[in-house]
This record gives sequence, C-alpha cells and structure tokens, in this order.
Amino acid sequence: MFKRFAGIFLTGLVIKLMDDFLDQDLDRLKGGENFSRILGRGILPYSLVIIILALYFNFNESVSYFAASYFLGMAYDGRERLPSRLFGWQEGSIVLGISILLTSLKDTLSALILILLIQLFDDYLDYRRDNLFLGRNLINTLGVVNSILLTLILFFLVIKFFPLKLVFFSLASFILYVIFWLGKKYQIAG
Repeated sequence: MFKRFAGIFLTGLVIKLMDDFLDQDLDRLKGGENFSRILGRGILPYSLVIIILALYFNFNESVSYFAASYFLGMAYDGRERLPSRLFGWQEGSIVLGISILLTSLKDTLSALILILLIQLFDDYLDYRRDNLFLGRNLINTLGVVNSILLTLILFFLVIKFFPLKLVFFSLASFILYVIFWLGKKYQIAG
C-alpha cells in the first residue's frame, strides 16, 4: 500500500515540477510563484531522481500517470511543432502508446481520466487569474457548464471502474496541493 501511494505521490511531484519548469516565464509575467525559480537548474536532476524512485515504488501507475500528463500537456496546443518535428498531440499520442505497451490500456485510460480530472480542478482554481492573462485553461476553452458536466461524467466513470485508484490519487493530489501551497506561502513570506 505504501509503495503504491509513494509511486503516485512522487510521480505527481515530478509532473508539478515539470509544469513549473515549462511555465516559469508565464508565471513570472503573472506574478505567480514557481518552484523552478526556487530550485533553479537543480529542477532537472531532482526530477530525474524522483521519477526513478516513483518507478521503483509503482512502475505501472508512475508510467501511466506521467504519460497521461504528458499527453494532455502536449495535446492542448495541437498546432505547435516540437523539436521532434511532430505536433504536440502526435508526440503525446506516441507517449500514450508507449504507456499502453509498458502497462495496459486500463492503466493508461484510468490515468488519463484522473489526470484530466485534476487538470479541470486546477483550471477551476486558476479560472479568474487565467482570464486576466489569457492563459491556457480548459474552463475557458470548454465553458463553465460543459466543464462541470465533463467533470461529473469523468468522476462517475472513475467511481464505477477505478474506485481504489481514485482514493490513492486523491490522497496524493491533496497532500501535494497542501505541500505546494505551504511552499509558496513560505517562499513569499521568506
């Protein structure tokens, strides 16, 4: 049980650090805190060590959650070409395919649904701020009503088919949110 939770928690930590690294310029413009500024160049080696530990503790869920996060991050702006010369959604789809091969369709699909749920929740929290700065936000893209409907549908799917994953994922996500909230508060006060 501990290993399962640790793998999910550490993968979530790496996803957050990667997101902060990629969004550091945007966060600077918004005046938001970003752990990339705190960790500096150390963010890459720390993230690599953390993902190695996550894979050790819980290979299938670590791979599937990371791949789902990668896919959703890359698929958002489908017109941008990446260094691979592929569009983001193409590269993300390849990563999802690798996840299916390394884990299973069920693990990858459940991770995709759970990551999408946490993205919707996070975008709801950032909704007003992202409106001011024209940031990427699913709530802005889908509309409030459609986002609520999608969230409810995904939530009921997870409860029906992956209830235990929901418990571990929710607990890890909640603890990560509290840690990052306290970290940002401490950084501002310090």
